[in-house]
Amino acid sequence: MNSDIHVLANHGLNTTNIEILATDIAQRFGATVVYGTEDHYANFTATGQIGDGVRQMRLSDLREPGDDADIVVYELYDVPGTGTYNIWIYRNSFQADADYGEGQWGVFVQHFTGQPTDWPGLMAFRKEVQTEAQLLGGDTAIYYAEEGDASFAAYDAEEMPFAAVLKKIQALGNKVIAIDQCLNGQIVAGKKTQAFTDTFTNWQLPADKQQ
Repeated sequence: MNSDIHVLANHGLNTTNIEILATDIAQRFGATVVYGTEDHYANFTATGQIGDGVRQMRLSDLREPGDDADIVVYELYDVPGTGTYNIWIYRNSFQADADYGEGQWGVFVQHFTGQPTDWPGLMAFRKEVQTEAQLLGGDTAIYYAEEGDASFAAYDAEEMPFAAVLKKIQALGNKVIAIDQCLNGQIVAGKKTQAFTDTFTNWQLPADKQQ
């Protein structure tokens, strides 16, 4: 499968409303956050500003009139020209900015199938995701293929709690692998694997990968 890789992680942000969320973000990032709305043409309209940090960020409420009350979806990004950070924030989860250098899902899965791969690169990617999640108050991530059943389940993050999305993905059975168990050699990924869960508790390389 040559799908791209996506990362959904939980967070501890206060998403009650955009002003409260902007305040939370400004404190965590030490940033000045301008918040507002953005239309389909990426035209941003500011409605307020929070914080006095050096870093300049924008927070856009992407909900549309008529959207269900349960939907929570914001976009947080560095002001263009000042940085490249960009995430989508849902009620208690977010799409991480961390990028897996190899790009393709098939290459990512190879780490857990016994094939020769760049293990330091994988660990660096996991560490980047963990750091990002911890900054936002999270401790669990789901890596999933852009195409497939796991992607459909993750799409519900806009209106479902992270725990519910995680449970829905885990219900896919052997298509979902816990990274901690993989690194312990308890289970092995295969061609049908569509998602991995990560609680960042196991950083031990498999015995045959150690120097």
